[in-house]
Amino acid sequence: MIKAIWRYIKGYVVVELKGNALERLLNKMSNFGIELWDIRRITHGFRFKMNAGDYYRLRPLIRYRKCTARIYKKKGLPFIKFRIGRRKAMIIGILFFFILLKAFSSFLWFIEIEGNKRVTTEEIKKLILKSGIRRGMLLNHVNLSRLERTILIDLKEISWVDASLQGTKLQIKIVEKKLIKKESLTDIIAARSGVITQLIVLHGKPVVKEGDTVKAGQLLIKAANRYETFAEPDYEGNLPPYLPPADEEPESARGIVKARVWYEGYGEAPITVVEEWPTGKREKIVQLKIGSKIFHLSGPRKINYQHYQVEKRVKSFSLWRNMTLPIEIIKEEYIETVIYKEKRTRDTAIFLAKDEALRSILNSLSSDAIIIQSKSFIIDDGKKENNIVRVKVLLEVEEDIAKPLSREVKEEG
Repeated sequence: MIKAIWRYIKGYVVVELKGNALERLLNKMSNFGIELWDIRRITHGFRFKMNAGDYYRLRPLIRYRKCTARIYKKKGLPFIKFRIGRRKAMIIGILFFFILLKAFSSFLWFIEIEGNKRVTTEEIKKLILKSGIRRGMLLNHVNLSRLERTILIDLKEISWVDASLQGTKLQIKIVEKKLIKKESLTDIIAARSGVITQLIVLHGKPVVKEGDTVKAGQLLIKAANRYETFAEPDYEGNLPPYLPPADEEPESARGIVKARVWYEGYGEAPITVVEEWPTGKREKIVQLKIGSKIFHLSGPRKINYQHYQVEKRVKSFSLWRNMTLPIEIIKEEYIETVIYKEKRTRDTAIFLAKDEALRSILNSLSSDAIIIQSKSFIIDDGKKENNIVRVKVLLEVEEDIAKPLSREVKEEG
């Protein structure tokens, strides 16, 4: 290891030797005291390493022989010094570049602000200047704690701030205060018109009673404070033993208001049903459209089906983005069909129409609705017009009609 380091300090060369009787020449070099190592055979010769100073001692030995020697590589400190000496300007430029880089990295050049939504970036930049921080100043003169205090004191909308240096960049992360919505007061109104069958007030002051007929949108329970809610005398006229203060803030109304309501549905069904069924036969036509002219390419020119359906596909061509060529390939597929007629009994048509009317009502009912009774009326029995039976269904339902209605919402910071 020490020998290899010493050779590198002195400098050595990798030599390629080619010619005849090279083994005898290598032996003669050793006899002359020339040190060779790492000898390897190559095509038509040998490659070996030797001290740089011994290279010129080879000339007398190979002068009268049919062989050549050339330096393949130069290794070691002497050659590095030589290359550096030839590139002094470049080395000085590199050193100067790193010195400038180190100098510029000691200054603040960039400012990044994250997290602001309601507070503008300009407002924060003004506070940065107020804290004595500006681009181009030395990093060790940046007072981060002072900047954080200034932002928190001057901007009431901010609840948390973190300032840190990331290289030559000042990074400021802020969290704004959330706007807390003050709970809006809600009254309870009627979602539908009906007759009240059950009234359960959980909080608030009722303005109707059981048995009353109400209209959709009518006020049922209004928001009230606890005093108004509980200061109701019992059937003997006695007040509760404890009453909250009368000046308490009102709270939203809560309660269950069940009522008998009526739904109306309409349905119809034809007595004679006409349907179109495909036979399985198809014809395809391909046409080329250039401008306003159409050229037939393939398929029959005339469709002999009595009844058919058409599926049409159009392919257009464009050169670039919205530049469309006036050329289209039109593909049309004609599917043969037959007309099938089915005549129902009038009772069957009435049943189907009634079922459609009921389904139109049931789709709009809530899951807790209770059906009390239903009535159906035949509007048209299909004898006079278009063979269509029309039916109207009335459904009496008991359901919760309580619907909250919010008052004006105010926001607090």
